[in-house]
Amino acid sequence: MHENEQGRRILKNTDDTTKFDFFPEGEAAMRRRLAEIFRSAGKN
Repeated sequence: MHENEQGRRILKNTDDTTKFDFFPEGEAAMRRRLAEIFRSAGKN
């Protein structure tokens, strides 16, 4: 998104973000981790 004008405008409107990085372990791994966090939080 940071490589074109439209993307930069969107990022600017997202709390002045300048660039998004890829998740080191990939998106699927991040979704699994978040699901685990929410599942364990719901048990408390």
